[in-house]
Amino acid sequence: MARFIAKRLLALIPVLWGVSLLVFLAMNYIPGDIASIFLGIQSNQELLETFRHRFGLDRPLYVRYLEWLVGMLHGDFGRSFANGVDIREELLKRFPVTLELTVLAILIANLVGIPAGIIAALRHRTRVDTAVSVVALGGLSTPAFWLGTLLVLIFALQLELLPSGGYTPLTEDPLDNLRLMLLPALSLGLVSGSVIMRMTRSSMLEVLRQDYMTTARAKGTPGWALVSRHALKNALIPVVTVMGLEISANFGGAVLIEQIFLIPGVGSLALQGITQRDYPVVQGTVMLVAAFVVLVNLATDIAYAYLDPRRRV
Repeated sequence: MARFIAKRLLALIPVLWGVSLLVFLAMNYIPGDIASIFLGIQSNQELLETFRHRFGLDRPLYVRYLEWLVGMLHGDFGRSFANGVDIREELLKRFPVTLELTVLAILIANLVGIPAGIIAALRHRTRVDTAVSVVALGGLSTPAFWLGTLLVLIFALQLELLPSGGYTPLTEDPLDNLRLMLLPALSLGLVSGSVIMRMTRSSMLEVLRQDYMTTARAKGTPGWALVSRHALKNALIPVVTVMGLEISANFGGAVLIEQIFLIPGVGSLALQGITQRDYPVVQGTVMLVAAFVVLVNLATDIAYAYLDPRRRV
């Protein structure tokens, strides 16, 4: 297992390097002079040159890239064009917020998707199976931002049961934090739960048709023991892969949800950087999301190898 993990860790290096190169080139080849954009059309040549010199924009592109790359390796993501704040400090402050939203969303997705998928598989070709499949299809067809807007309309504006937005740190008031995070987590989690539900149902049906399951039934193994001891572990192998993809998708795709619910996370910072053309902020957020995604993929590979030893190659 140690050799398997080491190989996967080494494979992450070229991926992250490729992402850093692509995002840096993409940001620096966008048309327009960034100095003129931030200083305005009334600025003079001296102010433009001062701005370029301050942020290193007057140096060759490859020099700027190498300095940025080396800086990131030492934990320095640069400073914002807009307000000069340290991007690393801003990311460290916002990362736990988005991480909490992602964790809550995937918990909701698993609590909804896995039991519903198992029940649908055990009640194959019945009304229960049909109902679960229809709900899952509806969830797959629903954008998370639309669902979030609908949840705000129903639970915040009409029923007035939950707040419509805002954020309170978990360490300050856990109860208020959960009240504020419930609707955004449901917006992401219910959509991801539909994906997990369909994959669990499909995988469970395939496992239930195997010969060893028929043998277990012939031995008189009770229904729930049949599922928990023999079917569930094997059925969860493809579900783990989907779960890893959904965690990455929720973390990287929380931009609109954070904007709708006024959550100060990494997604809202990325959107702010894009609208202001604050390239260092966009580069820093993209690299953070990329690092998170590859680490989640690594954890998924490890879980996959644990569930299926044949994958440890």
